Amino acid sequence: MAHAAFIFICLVWGSSFILMKKAADVFGPLSIGAGRVVGGALLLWGVWALVGRGKRRLPLGWRDAPALMVVAGCGYVLPFTLQPYLIGKHGESGFFGMMVALVPLMTIVLSLPLLRVKPRPRQVVGVVLGLACLVMMLGVGHARHMPIGDLLLAAAVPLGYATVNVYVKRRFADTPPIALAAAALSLAALLLSPAAGLRESIGQGPTPLPLAVGFIAILGLVGTGLTMWMFYHLIRARGPLFAGMVTYLIPAGALAWGWADGETISPGQLLALAGVLVGVALVQTTPTPEVAPEVVEG
Repeated sequence: MAHAAFIFICLVWGSSFILMKKAADVFGPLSIGAGRVVGGALLLWGVWALVGRGKRRLPLGWRDAPALMVVAGCGYVLPFTLQPYLIGKHGESGFFGMMVALVPLMTIVLSLPLLRVKPRPRQVVGVVLGLACLVMMLGVGHARHMPIGDLLLAAAVPLGYATVNVYVKRRFADTPPIALAAAALSLAALLLSPAAGLRESIGQGPTPLPLAVGFIAILGLVGTGLTMWMFYHLIRARGPLFAGMVTYLIPAGALAWGWADGETISPGQLLALAGVLVGVALVQTTPTPEVAPEVVEG
């Protein structure tokens, strides 16, 4: 059962980038992000009510609001708007999907000063290799005439996910993950929904409007809500290391969907991705205090 859930999560999150690309034909990045967090929050609150049968008390209060803002901002608002913005602007869902592979490496880098995790030699080699491959990825994007600012924004997405991983470990270690995710998604929805309504309108593109709405619904209910619930169960059943291995397959899925949609996949991209995955393997196969991968989705 755990392996079936693992494969399902990889397939869904690996497909999320092409869905963002198609939805961006009609909707702006704020609208796509708002749709994701609203759909994800609704499903997770439904799960919370169903599992608790109305008897479980939410283990969060107003004093947690500033910390929840960090989780909502770095884990949902930042990636859920930057990804569709960059994908829609450049039409490169596979390229920007590759960036997810950097989450474990950046998590380890942030864990050193914040969690006082002492790296082992193999981990140091893995991080250095992964960061070198990040430079290679950015070089591929620069060769495709992507502005440096956009490439830095792309690198900010895995950095945001990694920041949440480490921060959740420090601040919300004892909080039920579904309640935490539902609360953070709700806060993100309160931030994104009004902004999307005020600043963006429905456009016209190759993707029909009903299909674009359906893609956003899939991204929210399935790609954010259902798979996140399954991911948390996977962490508890098999541990964060096993669950975090989705990082290996999400970029490959994003590249495959991009290639099927006519995107150019260069040897440099494949070499950089291979190097990142080797670096991730070096980091994750070394015994160390683990940081649960609370948010690694696409």
